[in-house]
Amino acid sequence: MPVAAARTISLTAAERHRLKKAAHGHKTAHQDRVRAQIVLHAARGRGNARIARETGVHLDTVRTWRVRFAEGGLPALADRKRPGRPGRFTPRRSPRSRRRPANCPPRPAPRCHAGRARNWRARSSPEPSPARSPPPRCGAG
Repeated sequence: MPVAAARTISLTAAERHRLKKAAHGHKTAHQDRVRAQIVLHAARGRGNARIARETGVHLDTVRTWRVRFAEGGLPALADRKRPGRPGRFTPRRSPRSRRRPANCPPRPAPRCHAGRARNWRARSSPEPSPARSPPPRCGAG
């Protein structure tokens, strides 16, 4: 069976600028970065197999994003709505953003687990460190 030719992609200057910014941005999400790289490689005329090798993704992934961009442009690179139950938490009220009760003591500062700092502290104090008591339980009643 003959293989269908990959769709040709032509970019405007504005699209190329936005895709380059997404492909090389440090704060760009990984999936958005890969999608932008796929489209930029496709616009240079590279084949799907070569794009898959260079970006480290599956060939079907390259085909998917190439076709979606050819049919819908930049908006087509965004995630589609997924089926299923909606999330329980909104981005503003995630489970990590819950406030601690007022009667709880503040959390202890994180300890440094770097080997040098721990070894330096152990060498500088000849006496053994006092036993640590567990932090008070919060909300137990």
